[in-house]
Amino acid sequence: MNITVRRRRRVSILPSWSSMAPAVTDQTTSPSRTCVPIWRNTATLVESIENFTQTAGAMGPIHDDDIANWPIFVREVESGIDALGKNPAVDPNRIGLVGFSLGAYLSLAIGAQEPHQIAAIVDYYGKLVPHLEPLAKNLPPTLIMHGSFDEVVPVASAHRLDSLMTNANRPHETHIYPGLGHGFNFQRSSLCPADPCLRFLTDHLHPDADSGR
Repeated sequence: MNITVRRRRRVSILPSWSSMAPAVTDQTTSPSRTCVPIWRNTATLVESIENFTQTAGAMGPIHDDDIANWPIFVREVESGIDALGKNPAVDPNRIGLVGFSLGAYLSLAIGAQEPHQIAAIVDYYGKLVPHLEPLAKNLPPTLIMHGSFDEVVPVASAHRLDSLMTNANRPHETHIYPGLGHGFNFQRSSLCPADPCLRFLTDHLHPDADSGR
């Protein structure tokens, strides 16, 4: 595998309701799969960490415990979180993670292991790896979105995470999109999950929000 960790992009718009902005890191495995454009009209500082890996074709199934470069990916995301936390324009208590596919795996793993750093997670068709399931009780408020026909990361992963968080009494929402597959939000469809994502993060990153941590 050829590792490519590209330079982060930042979009900064200060909100009217606070001198310190909330922040979101956006993890995606493809440079075209980033939600930075949907944040341009929001009062949020966004950091996009994109294209963790570069392969000859589409990404295949993700092996839970056998990703040789997992530590590299984790360090890159953690460095982004650290950079945001040190930014004087950012409220370090209101940092959210938005992850797509492998980026969602990473977001959930970091949120489960370092819950005090993260105020909210948006999981687009990812998974909490099995060895971290006992730490689901640590997850911050999480929005779970998955297509019912996902052949890369089966929808059972979303149902499993929903069950773990329900049993741990952790705040979360689960949206299953019937008939849609992996990467559904980058396909032309009348079902666009951008609105739940923005609303969820607004709810949990607003200064008056109870983060549930």
